[in-house]
Amino acid sequence: MRTRILLGFLYLVLAATSAPAAAQATPVSIKQVSDAGGTVTAVVTVLDPSGRPVTGLPPGAFELRLDGTPLALDEVRFAADPNTGLAVTVAIDVSGSMAGPRLESAKRAAAAFLDSLAPDDQVALIAFNQQVAYFADFTADRAAVKTLIDRLGAAGNTALFRASIAAVEKAATASLPRKAVILITDGENFEPGGTVTREQAVAVAAAGGVPVYAIGLGRDVDQPYLDELARVTRGASRFAPGPADLDRLFREISESLRGQYVLRARPVPVPRAASHTLRVTVALDGGSAFDEVTFAGAGLPLLPEPTPAPPPPAPVAVVTPEPVATPAPVVTAAPAAAKEAPRPGVAVLLAPLALLGGAGAAATLWWRRQRGRKTPKPTPATRPTRPPAPLPAPLGAALPMASPAVIQVLGGPLAGLEVPITAEPLTLGTAEDCRVVLPADGNQVERRHARIWQRDGRYMLHRLARAATVTVNGQPVQWVVLEPDDEVVIGPHRLRFHMRNGGTPREGVSTNGTT
Repeated sequence: MRTRILLGFLYLVLAATSAPAAAQATPVSIKQVSDAGGTVTAVVTVLDPSGRPVTGLPPGAFELRLDGTPLALDEVRFAADPNTGLAVTVAIDVSGSMAGPRLESAKRAAAAFLDSLAPDDQVALIAFNQQVAYFADFTADRAAVKTLIDRLGAAGNTALFRASIAAVEKAATASLPRKAVILITDGENFEPGGTVTREQAVAVAAAGGVPVYAIGLGRDVDQPYLDELARVTRGASRFAPGPADLDRLFREISESLRGQYVLRARPVPVPRAASHTLRVTVALDGGSAFDEVTFAGAGLPLLPEPTPAPPPPAPVAVVTPEPVATPAPVVTAAPAAAKEAPRPGVAVLLAPLALLGGAGAAATLWWRRQRGRKTPKPTPATRPTRPPAPLPAPLGAALPMASPAVIQVLGGPLAGLEVPITAEPLTLGTAEDCRVVLPADGNQVERRHARIWQRDGRYMLHRLARAATVTVNGQPVQWVVLEPDDEVVIGPHRLRFHMRNGGTPREGVSTNGTT
């Protein structure tokens, strides 16, 4: 009996020490800071001891300090108030490991999350495997986005690092005051030949100023990366052992977003500095809690810089002249009287000097003539200056939205997907190293079925399949120069070649696939 009581007591102790992290949540958390438009705006979450949002706090409960100086609050809004809309970028992993119940549960949970948004909120949709594709720009049309979510299919590898950057950069473009990213994945970054490192992805996300709510599904997820991503962006990371837990995690994130406060205050002039600190203190029952964040503050007004004092005058060196010694008079003794010897004539003395002067003049004249005949040394050629190496493109600059030409999937399991046609050839097929991995359907789709590439301003398609066909506008082709809105069919997959900027490829090229 005593053994059972002891075991029961140990169980209670273990249960208490392994309580959910939400019960130990930070009471006050600054999620976003902005200094745009001459106003300091802070998005703040206030939680009770159980981790649930605290609602109904009056404006007097908040205090803002910028570099230690109190700020006058102009406005305090709760998330449910008008004009406090939320822009959410939902990024869903559609790699091959998500196939089956995982993807279906993720799609169902994401659709339910959309139903919890307010009418003024907006959502953008990104799907990623080895490609990162924008399925929907920010919109309040929930039904349209849910339709796109329902069409998602799983295939290919996982470009997790590039997807993190794309989601944060997309969220940062939203015009609404509150922004967030919800990213769900079941694995780790697996992108053979990828150029984005883990450190780069974390650094870009940290600089984006948008909180990332990362959801990891299953045991193979890269939990350290998701934890770090959430920490540097002041978001949160959640982990689901199985697909059935996704609904609960999405609900928790929704409640957290609905329980935010938006604080606006007039900034005070600050001294020029590399960074500034904003502290938010909230008065709660039984005391107060605070959080602070460091930000660049590029839009803050600056204090006038003090005029530097003129430098002190340089000391004048005084030189004392040294006394000049007066030479003693020289007394010359008178020569003894003697008979002077006869002096030689002046002509005799000057004759040798004249001969020497003439020889020197002749030698000088000869040297000058010889020197004038020498060919001047050629001026060494100027070494060509190597042009400076171009600066590397910023991370995220090569995302699909930047390419003018895209392939749009109109029908089949990948309907709704858009893939850019970049400088690298775009291969379509069932092989995992293809840029567009098409789900296999019998013998209709081969491992490397077709390839599209750009040359001299034209976009060309070449059929690589040995047995299966490729049709363009209903005609079987071996190769073809694509024109805007050409329809390409590969097995059950209908695709369209589209120019985003309204331009056209170079004219005057045959498109009938013959030479």
